[in-house]
Amino acid sequence: MEVACKLTVAKALRPPDRGGGITSTIQCLIDAMPAAIVILADDLSILQSNRRWHDLFEQESDPISDCGIGDPYCDFALKLWEFSPVSPKQVARELKIVAAGEKGGASLTAETTLSDGVHHWAISIFPLKIDNRVRIIVSHEDVTTTVRLTEERRTRATELLTAQIEDRRHLGRELHDSTAQHLVAMSLVLIGLQPPYGSSAISEAVAELKSLVSQVTQEVRIYSYLLHPPELAGVGIARALEDYVKGFVRRTGLPVSFEWNVAQSHRLVSAEVAILRIVQEALGNVHRHADAAQAWVLGNQTDNEFSLVIADSGRGIDPTAAETGVGIASMRARAAELGGTLSIHGSTTGTLVIAHLPLAPAA
Repeated sequence: MEVACKLTVAKALRPPDRGGGITSTIQCLIDAMPAAIVILADDLSILQSNRRWHDLFEQESDPISDCGIGDPYCDFALKLWEFSPVSPKQVARELKIVAAGEKGGASLTAETTLSDGVHHWAISIFPLKIDNRVRIIVSHEDVTTTVRLTEERRTRATELLTAQIEDRRHLGRELHDSTAQHLVAMSLVLIGLQPPYGSSAISEAVAELKSLVSQVTQEVRIYSYLLHPPELAGVGIARALEDYVKGFVRRTGLPVSFEWNVAQSHRLVSAEVAILRIVQEALGNVHRHADAAQAWVLGNQTDNEFSLVIADSGRGIDPTAAETGVGIASMRARAAELGGTLSIHGSTTGTLVIAHLPLAPAA
């Protein structure tokens, strides 16, 4: 949008080949653009605006007839807009820096309340020099629909992940409370079938069945634990992960090294559930697919970022599975929901799952 606007206005500001006023040419072109545009004079007052800019104020119950023409942009606009994440003083400073030629442009976001509700804006500031005079173009693009769709998509993704968690919890409980108990009953029946005398073939068959039932029971208990991990409430992410890893080792027999180098775990509160689920999914994949002899879970903190690494010494993930697996897509979605990223790297010596998540601002 900024580039298109800049090219259009630059074309308009070229001297016409024959006759005609520059001002009228500019006006026609910027009126045809969907963004609300103002052109600022050398002193950063509003020199010219397009129809969309006027429409913003004429639709209000108390319309502003001149729409700020002749007023300093900051004095006029900052009464109407709530700029974020920068302050009004920073907005004024950005304008002056761009006008002075110290910066090629700036992008800001803003909100304003109109008669039909809150609107979100992407604001682009860029300079154009005409005959050694600086003209600052400020484009205000209404991105309300995009913001709302993004928020709705994030809400739906959260609801889907929450439903998935609950489904897994339910399945984990069923495996533990029902399926595992039935397997125990089967084992007891097989013990009763063990004849005190008889053919060795029958004895061997019963012994083999008992061994198979024992293995299945162990697997069911492992999957029950993987699907229904301990709660975070009142424990904190470091302790919850440590307990989960210990439980995983105890049930699977796979050695897992856990290391937590995070000095400010309180800055991870909003990400705790996602971190636990990523570790849960990654270790589950190690157990099911990696045939590994060792695994590692490592949490690290830099100034404003948390990194999580889950590694194993197994056969390495299939690149196709890394792109199409449902569990992997779930891990990526959890990271993206928090503004982070998750990548997976496989080789013949094992698999690396690496998540980078932003830390909440320090108190």
